[in-house]
Amino acid sequence: CLEPENVESLPYLAEWIQNGSELPGKVSEEAPDARLHATIGMNVWHQLEVLRSHAFIRERLDSGQLSLHGWVYDIGNGSIREL
Repeated sequence: CLEPENVESLPYLAEWIQNGSELPGKVSEEAPDARLHATIGMNVWHQLEVLRSHAFIRERLDSGQLSLHGWVYDIGNGSIREL
């Protein structure tokens, strides 16, 4: 989140956003657009991992009651990329 103060009144959202706060630093110095797309994809993947870390979600995944999917929507061209 580029402006964390914008979500201070939404504690659950602020916590969720904080989960991926270190990701931009993990993307190499590529062209700005490539770096942005890589960071977005990494964030979606990371958020799926956060969900998988919750016991009640893990139990349902293991039993086949739940599936998680991650997609990245490119608003510029309307494409959807499945992770």
